[in-house]
Amino acid sequence: MARACWDAVTETFSAPCDTEQSSMYLDWAAWKAVDTGGKDGDSLSNSCTHTDGAGGAGTTDPWWRVDLGTAMPVHRLLIWNRMDFNSDRLNNFEVWVTDSNSPFFTDTSLRCHVHGIDVLTSVADPLNITCGLVGQYVWIRLPGTGKMLTLCEVEVYEVAESEWQNTCVTEAACTDSEGSFACTCNTGYLGSGAGTNTQLFDVPYTGHAYSSTLDGNMVPGSSIRNRGRLDSPDTWVAASRNADSEWIQLDMEVSTAIAGVATKGRASLPRWVSSFKVSHSLDGITWMQVHEGAIFPGNTNQNTRLDTMFTAPVQARYIRIYPQIAAQGDFFQMRAGVLLQLGCVNEDECATQTHNCHTGASCSDEIGSFACACNSGWAGDGVTCTDVVNCCVDDNCDTALGVCADGAGSF
Repeated sequence: MARACWDAVTETFSAPCDTEQSSMYLDWAAWKAVDTGGKDGDSLSNSCTHTDGAGGAGTTDPWWRVDLGTAMPVHRLLIWNRMDFNSDRLNNFEVWVTDSNSPFFTDTSLRCHVHGIDVLTSVADPLNITCGLVGQYVWIRLPGTGKMLTLCEVEVYEVAESEWQNTCVTEAACTDSEGSFACTCNTGYLGSGAGTNTQLFDVPYTGHAYSSTLDGNMVPGSSIRNRGRLDSPDTWVAASRNADSEWIQLDMEVSTAIAGVATKGRASLPRWVSSFKVSHSLDGITWMQVHEGAIFPGNTNQNTRLDTMFTAPVQARYIRIYPQIAAQGDFFQMRAGVLLQLGCVNEDECATQTHNCHTGASCSDEIGSFACACNSGWAGDGVTCTDVVNCCVDDNCDTALGVCADGAGSF
């Protein structure tokens, strides 16, 4: 986050964001680079800094400095240059990060950036400087003689030590944002992009839907028979005992990598589901069965949480659990949540049918990808396959006793 130096309530500049510059022209003080103004680039708006002009001669190696109060990682800087005139004065500036407040610039390992001549900025597009050093003082220095340093606004972004090295796994891409970052699994992988294993998500009632409820009340959470959250004080109770027609639906609101489901029985009575099926969907209209409709073993008591893991994560927004057997022969009664996949795991595009192989081809899963190969009787690259069996060319039938009929990939 950006360390704010201006307190809008008291209208004062508060420590630790003390600023200083090597010299000052008129009243263009160092603190004006952290007053949240000046982003319009108008140097006459009384919100920019300026080192001594010395009658137009400038000074040698002018600098500006901000004190962060304590040593911390400096992730990046946003710098707004003056835009009205003399913008090129900022050409070739440097950024340094030190633990000392003395302006001795000899150890170049403390310098994280040397800029060129492209210093024009705009309100929407300031100079975005990536740093990556740790220290208490951040310096902007303009090396050379006859220099005048003007800064209209400077924002320094830091992150906590625990976040300095992002937690994205190697199979994910890290995208920077202001004061934070996001992890996204690479193509061919599913997951959150960060962390490992799984995380329980007890979907709120706004994301619940049921095929039916015993008392007819279909508003989740409003009666004792439609409280299907995993840690509900009661449960969801279906209106029938018909397997495959009753279900509890969980909506993640966005497409998510789901590693499995968590289930419990009814909290207030010894009732539970002893087997179930699971389907998933991206749009709530087209559904695919997990493990081609395999029946998963369910709970063995009412309150012990059962985590059921899929062989491979599925990418879905919706999960439906279809009870198959009620342990006590009663109406189906269960509570449920989902297990989100953390990190990035290989996506089995063949199993989830997210591949683009031709209907005349076979799909083979690979780490981070998949391969398509045309079956016997077909030719092509696997994505496109053409029937090559032709009785007129290669007739293996006994024409004295029968007639050869060509078919798709066979005869």
